[in-house]
Amino acid sequence: MKSAKPLLIDGYSFIQQALTNQVAKQTGEPINVWIVKRRMVAALPLLKNTNQTIEEIAANLGYQNACHFSRQFRQHHGLSPTNWRKKHQVTSDSTTTKLQFIKNRSPLVKPVAVGRT
Repeated sequence: MKSAKPLLIDGYSFIQQALTNQVAKQTGEPINVWIVKRRMVAALPLLKNTNQTIEEIAANLGYQNACHFSRQFRQHHGLSPTNWRKKHQVTSDSTTTKLQFIKNRSPLVKPVAVGRT
């Protein structure tokens, strides 16, 4: 079976235009907006659960420029990727420190025996 060659229309293939139209029809958004939103969602677990640099994450998400990724991330999430990571990433050290504080804290009020003479 022969593969179909796309028809070129003004430098854009018919297949690319059909895909663009289908995404817009299904999502209600232009394809570039849909792609950015998907990238922004995909960035969150990478920032939270890995130690990859911002440059590595940007490259893994298809960005050629980490600054462009950071700018879009800030516009979408309201924080830079670095600040979002600091706010949401849980490290074993911070968890241990919090648990030790809870375990070792002394009561604010000392218990008082009532009814004993």
